Amino acid sequence: MSKLASPQSVRALLERHGLFADKRFGQNFLVSEAHLRRIVEAARPFTGPVFEVGPGLGALTRALLEAGAEVTAIEKDLRLRPVLEETLSGLPVRLVFQDALLYPWEEVPQGSLLVANLPYHIATPLVTRLLKTGRFARLVFLVQKEVAERMTARPKTPAYGVLTLRVAHHAVAERLFDLPPGAFFPPPKVWSSLVRLTPTGALDDPGLFRLVEAAFGKRRKTLLNALAAAGYPKARVEEALRALGLPPRVRAEELDLEAFRRALAEAEASDAGSVFLLFVPMGFAPEEEVLGLLREVRGGKTYLACLMGLSSGRARVLGSVPVYRFPESAAIALARAWGYRRWREEPLFFPDFQDLRLEEARRLVEGKRALSQEEGEALLRAFGLSLGEEEGLRLRLLAEPHPLFGPVLVLVLPTPLGDQVLEQRLSPLTAKDAEELLRPLAGDRKSTRLNSSHEFVHRMPSSA
Repeated sequence: MSKLASPQSVRALLERHGLFADKRFGQNFLVSEAHLRRIVEAARPFTGPVFEVGPGLGALTRALLEAGAEVTAIEKDLRLRPVLEETLSGLPVRLVFQDALLYPWEEVPQGSLLVANLPYHIATPLVTRLLKTGRFARLVFLVQKEVAERMTARPKTPAYGVLTLRVAHHAVAERLFDLPPGAFFPPPKVWSSLVRLTPTGALDDPGLFRLVEAAFGKRRKTLLNALAAAGYPKARVEEALRALGLPPRVRAEELDLEAFRRALAEAEASDAGSVFLLFVPMGFAPEEEVLGLLREVRGGKTYLACLMGLSSGRARVLGSVPVYRFPESAAIALARAWGYRRWREEPLFFPDFQDLRLEEARRLVEGKRALSQEEGEALLRAFGLSLGEEEGLRLRLLAEPHPLFGPVLVLVLPTPLGDQVLEQRLSPLTAKDAEELLRPLAGDRKSTRLNSSHEFVHRMPSSA
């Protein structure tokens, strides 16, 4: 490594190959052996393959290889091929000459590492893309000091913005140390910083970051006015601010996630059996990061969330937390869940069938989609339901709305005194479930006949 650790030796190496540092590629070669060692230590342990972008003359590449890392070095400048073949001769490195922005990062092994002196002009788009892949266990890289400050900024500071939240959404960010211009050849006009990102596994959320970009798009405006200018309904933003206890003139850079963390901890410690979260992802707390906090809760409480401003037009479940678009939907769901629990706690009730012959009934219906008249009569007799000589028996299968669960299936026996429910414990299901369950009974005429006087009939009310 020593021949690459001084400006004089690097200059001599370039001159021998007839080369120069090209500003188009952002080439400022690290020539400080002490800083090379610190970078390698910051990247340990090498628990997966290491990818290096912009190896340059191979100083960091060699240091990583000598430390036991499995390295793939990606270099855009084809002029450097003979230099790298010389400086890395005899070492087990994989060299790829390609634009790093075009590399198939989504296909790298899970748990990979990035360790690099990044070309500063591609640092932000490249790091953003690598975080989105979810493939990396750790990213350790040199960037311009100002970019590092933006990645690790705190709320209420000028550097706090979209990049801060993009990084925080996906990873824990650390700014480890700064490097002066003299640590490079040729020396840049700016200081540099080493950043370490440890991804948390959070998925990308394009809708969230459209909202974040709108919130920070007009930094001098209040959050309310910035979002309204971007097309978000002003009344809904005002409502969300009130629900969060935020002043109407708050700005995006004034907000952070700590207040939410405290509120969540208080809710978990309370006597409440359920927690309702109303959250507006307006740039200070990414949606996936908030839900990541909920996933970490190991208590016995029921959590429901309403995330205002979702790009998706439907409710969904992330982890163990059902997420709704509107507070009313979440409240109804909570009421139904409470009612369902009460229902489950009730003792089971089975009709008292006399002379029940269950095995006989099971044999009659097993593997069949329709029953003949004789089989239908035999099935009813197996359940102790006798048939009259003059009048037949008619069973109806209904899909009806339930005040707590929505549509349920009901098997009834019509009598002169009204419908007799044959099973009193009902199963909740969606309208789609009901349609699918009833479809085999429908046929072309929306009914399936056992015979002229015995039939199963289904009906889907308009409210189901």
